[in-house]
Amino acid sequence: NAAYAGVENATEATLTNSGFNNEFEGTPQNLSFTFSTRLNEGKMGLGAGIINDEIGVTSATQVFAAYAYKIYLNNNVHPYWKVYDRSFISFGLTAGALMYNEDLLRLGIQNDANFSENINATLPSAGVGVLFGHANFFAGVSMPNVLGDTFANQDNINLTRPVYAYTGYHFVTSKYDPDLILKPSVLFKYENGAPF
Repeated sequence: NAAYAGVENATEATLTNSGFNNEFEGTPQNLSFTFSTRLNEGKMGLGAGIINDEIGVTSATQVFAAYAYKIYLNNNVHPYWKVYDRSFISFGLTAGALMYNEDLLRLGIQNDANFSENINATLPSAGVGVLFGHANFFAGVSMPNVLGDTFANQDNINLTRPVYAYTGYHFVTSKYDPDLILKPSVLFKYENGAPF
């Protein structure tokens, strides 16, 4: 979600790996690096990232930059000396490129025009997102691929426009160690042609 850029009080860099050490052939694999920082007293955020996904004969690498703008909903309600939980809504945009590859010939399917050539494309990508936060609660909606396959130069590319929604809560497990946080969350995904 592009709206997440600059939400944390400090600059944040994240490296995640899923499936690359799995012994089972065909296991979905994901490797990503993201960076985010806040600007203008937290009203704006900048981010960037690179994400590589592989499943079966399909691989996709996305490189993007993100910008977010935050509106604080209760900034002027309390005196400056009073401690209170801020509520905010953040709006974000991403722009970048998607390198998409399907090695269909590796499947060895004969006499089917849909599998007669590999698919290789580099497409522009754009996304939007909204994030709401209050104290330790958060909820967001994002559409990371607004363009889909609109600018594809091959007819056999079919990239959809998934929509993600999520919500969760931060539990600080110990007041003596505020860095230890439990963060249960729920993620929903809607994509045309797939179950919710």
